[in-house]
Amino acid sequence: MTDVWVFFTLLGQPEFWGILGVVLLFVYFAMRHSAKPEMKEVFKRALVFFAISVLLSVAVTHELKYAFDEERPCIVCGAGDTECNQYCLSTPSFPSGHAALTFAGFMSLFLIMRRKRRLLPIFIVPFLTALSRVILGVHFWQDVLVGSLIGIAIPVIVHHFKEKWWDF
Repeated sequence: MTDVWVFFTLLGQPEFWGILGVVLLFVYFAMRHSAKPEMKEVFKRALVFFAISVLLSVAVTHELKYAFDEERPCIVCGAGDTECNQYCLSTPSFPSGHAALTFAGFMSLFLIMRRKRRLLPIFIVPFLTALSRVILGVHFWQDVLVGSLIGIAIPVIVHHFKEKWWDF
């Protein structure tokens, strides 16, 4: 069962989202020559919105981690340690970056799409990512709750400003 939780934790890794961003950028450049101009413009705006939302979530979470500097509920593995957690990181615990990043990515997708009611089930993925952090013993529930709220709030705020003032 641990493998399932490790899988969901990996979905919150910054590397995963970085690779996804590069793939989306390649898709955008590939479609520039074949897609209709209005489709290219919609994809470009969605890509910019997605990137801003995810990067802001990462930045806010990172700054809060070091502002609060809360210890994790686990012991980082070192030389000769036997009572440690192999998934434990040496960075501060609060708030959960994995939860924030995954919720920001999925919330951005949700806000971009038109038929939102059909997309509600996708939120099971960031929920399971957040839950995996608690089950693997690397976060307290408060860490993932606040991380999740950051990941939801930032895309909503960016979307609000995009609709009001930005013409990108």
